[in-house]
Amino acid sequence: FAAYFVLTFVLRWIAHRLPGELDNALLSVARKPLLAFCIAIGLNNTLHALELPADIDSSVQRVITSGIVFIVAWFVWRLGGVLLHHFQLLAVETEARVDDVAVAIARLLTPVIIVSVAGVMLLSLWGIDVGAALAGAGILGLIIGLALQDTLGNIIAGISILADEPFTPGELIQLPDSRLCRV
Repeated sequence: FAAYFVLTFVLRWIAHRLPGELDNALLSVARKPLLAFCIAIGLNNTLHALELPADIDSSVQRVITSGIVFIVAWFVWRLGGVLLHHFQLLAVETEARVDDVAVAIARLLTPVIIVSVAGVMLLSLWGIDVGAALAGAGILGLIIGLALQDTLGNIIAGISILADEPFTPGELIQLPDSRLCRV
């Protein structure tokens, strides 16, 4: 109840008095995951105080810890979305395209990273050996990287061209075979 009161009323009152919208967005995104985290920690402490039998206690601890991992991943996902949106608004204000491309790449990679880290944590929590799976994924990544070397090189070159913007629309350029072309 205290966490709900602080997150809902006190911090919201403070956030509305501060300039800018980022703090309001962060508070609205963080409120539900933080409340769920407080409830999960409280439930964990309460069940720990009950002194359940060892086998039941370990199973309950795994379930609660899994819930906490989900809550933290949910919080990081929502927080990342707000921060990326804020960075995108800042990137639009600049003339350089590097930041636009960087925000777009971060939008693609953030969910993959969050889900991967949470998945590895959950698998290791439930006793599944993730070392062998990560080694297999590394070997598979190496094989795919070697097989798609040219394609990946073209993708990276395309990102570089988007970021550097060597030519602008309407500009006249000369191709390697001496032909002139308008972009």
